[in-house]
Amino acid sequence: MPSEAELLATARPATVRRAPKYSVFIGAGAVVGIVVGLVLVAVLKDPQVEWIADGTGFVWFLEGEGAVRTVTAVALGVLGGFVGGALAVLADRRSRDPYARRR
Repeated sequence: MPSEAELLATARPATVRRAPKYSVFIGAGAVVGIVVGLVLVAVLKDPQVEWIADGTGFVWFLEGEGAVRTVTAVALGVLGGFVGGALAVLADRRSRDPYARRR
C-alpha cells in the first residue's frame, strides 16, 4: 500500500476533456459556406442576367443564374465543411491532456 506522500508525488490534478462534436463543426461549416456562396452570387450578380429562369432547360435550377447559384453554393458548402472539420481537429488537439505531451 503506497503512503500518502507517494500518492501526492505521483498524483496529478484531474481535468474534464471537452472534445468537440465533429458533425456539428462540419455541418456548421457547410451551412456557412452555402450562405456565403449565395450572398456572393447575389452581390456579384451581372445586371444583364435574368434572375428568373424561362423554363427551357432540362433541370430548372441549373438554368441561367440558377446554375451559378447552385454550383457556387455546393462548392463553398463542401469547402466550408472541410474548414469546419479542420477547426474541429484543432479544437480536439487543444482539448487533450497537457501532461500527455510531456511523457
